[in-house]
Amino acid sequence: MKKLLIVMMIVALSGVSAFAMSFDTEKGKIDAYASVRGYAVYNNNVSDDKTDERNYSVLAIGVQPNSTFGLKWTQDDSFAHVEVGGDMSLRLLYGEYKFAGGDMGKLRFGQFASMTNTHGYYGRKLNNEDGLQGFGTLKQVRRPGVGYEISGFAISAFALDPNEKTAVTNLYNIDARYDYAQYIEVMPRIELTYTMPNMFRVGLSYVQTDVMVDQVPSANVTKPKNDQHYNIAAYHVMAAAYPKINDDMQIIASAFYAVNGGLYGMAQRANGYAYPAGMNAASAATSGFGYASLMPVLDSKDTEAKGKVKDTNTLGGALAFKFQTLEVGLGYQSSSNDTWGYDVNGMGAYANYGVKLGSNFTLTPEISYMDSGDKPGAKPAPGAAKAKAVKNSTVMQVGAHFRMDI
Repeated sequence: MKKLLIVMMIVALSGVSAFAMSFDTEKGKIDAYASVRGYAVYNNNVSDDKTDERNYSVLAIGVQPNSTFGLKWTQDDSFAHVEVGGDMSLRLLYGEYKFAGGDMGKLRFGQFASMTNTHGYYGRKLNNEDGLQGFGTLKQVRRPGVGYEISGFAISAFALDPNEKTAVTNLYNIDARYDYAQYIEVMPRIELTYTMPNMFRVGLSYVQTDVMVDQVPSANVTKPKNDQHYNIAAYHVMAAAYPKINDDMQIIASAFYAVNGGLYGMAQRANGYAYPAGMNAASAATSGFGYASLMPVLDSKDTEAKGKVKDTNTLGGALAFKFQTLEVGLGYQSSSNDTWGYDVNGMGAYANYGVKLGSNFTLTPEISYMDSGDKPGAKPAPGAAKAKAVKNSTVMQVGAHFRMDI
């Protein structure tokens, strides 16, 4: 793998004329490509929480991690694809084999992208092409897995990554009743989709996890119980339609319903910035948005004997209109949990216009507004008054996105 990355870097640095190429070998055809992406954006963050320190304005300039360079290899019914991001992360590394030239479907294995996301249909650029993640759409994830496709139907099984496992166990380690938590992957994440090209896609994902905990003695536990198991189900359903009205116009609409979707990587971003890996229940109770808005909560009011986890349910949708290189989009989502004092709502809107300045270079001015709604807070005790809602931050972004495809 290291040798392959070195070869790709040498090719990428050797110039446009050397890199933008395809060539045939005795062992198949190889296509090389690269995409350099960056942004300059003015962010204005406003929050009602005086302790939050998120009231600020900043001019951010950066190179996006989804800047890519990669190689594709094709021979007969076999295909392989490797892609590395601008942050040197491995984005894609998979192979495909077509049975009977594709008439009997194709097998895919390696690290590839999920197909049940809804954010990939929307072209919000700033500041990492996050679309409307957390504001009406679900994130795309790339995980090791195996899948099979035939006649528009696809089934895949994905492994969870260590960060997601850490997020699960942190839900329990944060609670004073436990001194140890171990994640057990009961099953891989199963994904089913049906796609009609250039029209629509529907899909669902499901994973069952289990956490084994050692309990420590406390006032409500007379005898410690070792190796108690907590089962958590995480799943979502989605639908997206993207028909073209004509060569210049397209309408995109999508919706999803997720239960604990953050447990298998459909984590969101807040205001365009990623939450740290391993989000736990404490931060979920305070931030209430982004990654946390899809995480379950361990209710401290439940006794060990009940072994319950409070599910977080999220409903979201988005709509966009495209005319040539102009795009306008709007999204909304709402998350609820029995332990929260308030539902967590997010609304986002954006508009951009792509200007092609050369055969390979596109400049896209954009303006966007993201409202993270209220913080959930804690659910009041029976008979107690609900605390006044504290508003999460709202963000206005104005800037430009730069992209050069080689």
